[in-house]
Amino acid sequence: MLVVILTRNNGQINIYESCALYAEGIFGTIPEFYVRPDWRSSGI
Repeated sequence: MLVVILTRNNGQINIYESCALYAEGIFGTIPEFYVRPDWRSSGI
């Protein structure tokens, strides 16, 4: 799990862990990724 603490909430990312034979193990999936409109295209 990756945790980043910022002084301002500029967005949100949800990540969950899965496992599959075709992937030969564990992999992560990002079902939701949101960035506040004023921070979009800012090169972060």
